[in-house]
Amino acid sequence: RRVAMLGDELFVGTASSGVFRYRLHEDTPRQQLAVAGRSGQSVPADHPGEVDPETSVTSLDFDGRWVAAGLAGGYVHLWDADGNSVFGQDLDQMEPLSRDGPSYVLLQDGFLYAASGRWLRRWRLPGPDASRQKVLETDSEQLPARVHSLAPGAPDGGRLLVGLATGEVDVRGADLHLLLRHPAGGCAVSAVRAVSQGIVTGADDGEVVLWQLGAGGLERGGL
Repeated sequence: RRVAMLGDELFVGTASSGVFRYRLHEDTPRQQLAVAGRSGQSVPADHPGEVDPETSVTSLDFDGRWVAAGLAGGYVHLWDADGNSVFGQDLDQMEPLSRDGPSYVLLQDGFLYAASGRWLRRWRLPGPDASRQKVLETDSEQLPARVHSLAPGAPDGGRLLVGLATGEVDVRGADLHLLLRHPAGGCAVSAVRAVSQGIVTGADDGEVVLWQLGAGGLERGGL
């Protein structure tokens, strides 16, 4: 359902079996990362099927040191590169980000970002001596509408792109503060990505648009 790849490492998120870890060109997963939740419990989903198991992986990221997964039930998981759970493994020890929608995760600049419902949150990740440090939530920001996508705002980090149900894209700083809110159509922005020419958005109605930086801000380009 969701994949993340770096080098020859491939992580595949499933609906009810957690996250499988593969090495490229190998047919059998070499690791399975368990997630919390009940696979028989359905929750609202942001796709035509309308529902997902709450264990369904809706977002996945891997930066070489950490693996992060967001679930349909609004939870977030974090593992280290060896597959050891660091944050949010047990359901009764986890705080739900929101029951208003699936969660989306992003690893960037030593932080774990997660968005769900109308909330965007940030956790500082442990440093090199991880045995003496914890994952600490440092910031949270309430958004004007439900989140439908989350992505890096620039190739070198430092910014975030947040696609909203209102058909807008937020450009936010690493501290979560709003830098720019840009209309991107009349439907929920289900995919967003920064490219060298600007920002590409994909909407629930299937429209894909390249937005380029012009004199008046972001202007509609073509794809």
